[in-house]
Amino acid sequence: MRPVSAPVATTLSGKGAFPEDHILSLGVYGFSSHSRAARVINSDELDALVVFGSDLNQRDSMNWNKKLTAGKELIIFDDTFDAPTMGHIAHGRILSGIGATFGFPSQRETNGAADFLPVLEMRRAWVAEVNQTPLYDHRFEQIGVRSSGDDLSLHPGDVVKRLCQLLPKDSNVVVDSGAHRIFMAHYWLSSGIGNYFSSSSLAPMGWAIAAGIGVKLAAPERPCVVVTGDGCMLIHGMAAARYRIKIIYIVLNNSTHGAIHIDAISIGSISEQFSKLPLHDWAAFAMSLGVAARVVERLDDLEDVLSEASRYDGLFLVEMATGVFPAPNRYYAECATCS
Repeated sequence: MRPVSAPVATTLSGKGAFPEDHILSLGVYGFSSHSRAARVINSDELDALVVFGSDLNQRDSMNWNKKLTAGKELIIFDDTFDAPTMGHIAHGRILSGIGATFGFPSQRETNGAADFLPVLEMRRAWVAEVNQTPLYDHRFEQIGVRSSGDDLSLHPGDVVKRLCQLLPKDSNVVVDSGAHRIFMAHYWLSSGIGNYFSSSSLAPMGWAIAAGIGVKLAAPERPCVVVTGDGCMLIHGMAAARYRIKIIYIVLNNSTHGAIHIDAISIGSISEQFSKLPLHDWAAFAMSLGVAARVVERLDDLEDVLSEASRYDGLFLVEMATGVFPAPNRYYAECATCS
């Protein structure tokens, strides 16, 4: 069987199911969408959009964006016959059986089809053109939006990129709820082995701090890294210290409830004073509980600290001071008014 060269996007809930450094990866679509996924799926370039295992809820469908179906056939495969929560999106037929659907193409013989090779070459050329669109939203890569007025504040996107370079590719990554969840979804490139965990639907703050314990106990042979924020630490910061198992906790400390604070700044929904937090010393807090901890102020120091943490036989907390920057969720926000 010849490869079909079909580009693949995931929702935030599906992040980790497909390697995001693969030539066919479009990245995340919906909440925290990558530029490549938004460009392709919202365009009229597609004849068909095939969806596996997603009910295309508000977040996964980019606020029930009508561009999902405009000029293309939408086919959904799922293991349940429950009606999808697709809002006002018109849709094609819904078939059941994800496993059987993936197995079907492998049974098709395409080598003998005279017209298949030209089509495949066209698809490869299109994929190459698609890959000219970067994953990251260029508006958030510009130097101007990375200045918070405080030279000591690290940009969360830069932190996530460096973590992605330094941590082992098979690490189980558990991500909490808040602005850091958006930065992680956008900048962390998943290895595609099902090792990215985030409570993307309920999104309770502090979830990852406790969930990391379960993830580590379920797969003790893999490194486990929890990425959380100072607001989440205020809720469940003591949960992990009790168990003394080998987990690295990364605390991105921006002294705010970040997701709420960013909205307060951008749209003036509430006064900023209601989302600001005191500057807590989470490294000192961890050490008061007998947990090893370090503060990282420069990206260049992160490698040495992570190396120390990987050698340490127990819980290890890394605190990094990050600034309050616009979260890379532009496509989703824009579709709230364009659908």
